[in-house]
Amino acid sequence: MGALMVLQFSNVSARPGSFMFFPLPSYGPAAPVELFFTTTGAGTWTVPANWNNSNNTIECIGGGAGGGDLDAGGGGGGGYAKATNVTLGATASYSIGAGGSSENAGADSWFNGANCLASSVCGGGGLSTSGTAGGAGGTAKVGIGFAGGAGGTGSTDGETGGGGGGAGG
Repeated sequence: MGALMVLQFSNVSARPGSFMFFPLPSYGPAAPVELFFTTTGAGTWTVPANWNNSNNTIECIGGGAGGGDLDAGGGGGGGYAKATNVTLGATASYSIGAGGSSENAGADSWFNGANCLASSVCGGGGLSTSGTAGGAGGTAKVGIGFAGGAGGTGSTDGETGGGGGGAGG
């Protein structure tokens, strides 16, 4: 499964429950807007004119690692990272990390930078399994957050694999 990115910002006049990138006629107090990016891969997001640099939250979850075959351990869960009050320009680059295939690490998810370590927030991908041991969970590489859960321990009977790691946060 791929990872997830959530952007939330206020000072937008929108109907409750609407999912818009632009202001609508006001229907009472401005409700926060939440945007969810769930398709894996890189992209560029055009920052709306009503973006509030002093009242926003960006959350990223890295892709989980793939578990091993048969008696191997499970892959680690993706790390969770969060940043608040991020100042953005006209556009922001991002990447949604894909989950790892069998015995492969998950990819990082980051926002507002050319790569994970140059971004405003980055949740690391889970690590792959090694033998019957579960892979380690990804970490919050940029921003504050939590590590993903470690992968489950694999069986020694050659019949079953280990469980996957828990999600971060």
